[in-house]
Amino acid sequence: MKIIIDILNDTYWKINFTKQQLNDLEKWFISNPFEIKNNAKYLKRNGYSIFWYEEPKRLDVQGKGKTIKTEVLSIIKEINPKFVPEFHNEKNAIIHKPKPQKILDFELEEENYVGMDESGKGEDFGSVVFCSVTVQQSDFQKLTDFGINDSKKLTDMKIIQLREQISKLIQQKNILYSFASPSELHNAREKGSNLNEVMCYHYELLIKQACINRDINHNVVIDKFTSHKIQIENIENLSSYNSEIKLIEKADQEYISVMCASIFARAKYLDIIQEISRKYNFDLTIGANFEKNIKPFIDHLIRSKRPKQEIEKIVRETIKNRIEDAIHYVNKTYKVN
Repeated sequence: MKIIIDILNDTYWKINFTKQQLNDLEKWFISNPFEIKNNAKYLKRNGYSIFWYEEPKRLDVQGKGKTIKTEVLSIIKEINPKFVPEFHNEKNAIIHKPKPQKILDFELEEENYVGMDESGKGEDFGSVVFCSVTVQQSDFQKLTDFGINDSKKLTDMKIIQLREQISKLIQQKNILYSFASPSELHNAREKGSNLNEVMCYHYELLIKQACINRDINHNVVIDKFTSHKIQIENIENLSSYNSEIKLIEKADQEYISVMCASIFARAKYLDIIQEISRKYNFDLTIGANFEKNIKPFIDHLIRSKRPKQEIEKIVRETIKNRIEDAIHYVNKTYKVN
């Protein structure tokens, strides 16, 4: 929540408030001993004179000393620790704009935030995994210390390790999953739906599970997966259920809650691949490559005398391969054998 500070000189700074921020200012000011002076509420602290002018909506901090910046930042933190200061000089030019923790962009009073992401979207095998993780602001620093990041920037070993660490911090009820199986994706395509439409459906399910069904007022950040205006509106319109919902580009690189969801989704996808590999006694390769991944697996199914119908339960259509290619190869190969 941005708050603008005007630096007039070394002894005179102004803190500007919006209408939405005035309630926090009033609570803070009346908690301190003040008097009326020069048509403004006035208090003295730490050697600085502080004036609250209701029109325009601002707090003036005046006084000599090298610590005026420290005093102003202390005041802002006391008023609302979610305020992110942006400093302007007398020409109204930004001179310092610290990069805030992006999860604080929302302006609800709740300190819990929901991040959502998916994994396995471009892979050959298994379900697409959708994950929702509710994170408390008080846990941000601990999660940062764990070294969390976008799962695409982490090794599989690190992802599994982080899942174990985060699971000890976040309650299981705040980690939710939804799965789009290969069969569901294939059936959706047969009915004329694309992958993004299936993803919208599963994200809506997670939103209802994480917020609506539990009657919880949380902010929701989803790693943006579509540019389709109607699809974005359909999801963000769920905000009417007392949750502010946003699809944000590269959220998995900026938002702690989405990073957690990214890690859990990827770890769960790795679990799925491991389970399929164990079930069929075949080391599946992650990625999208018909010649290197799918054909060897189909050949293995044939040698194992598995029914060809199992292919649609495991192999998925991706940008780089079409399910028809796999089915055609299955039919051709089974017929020959």
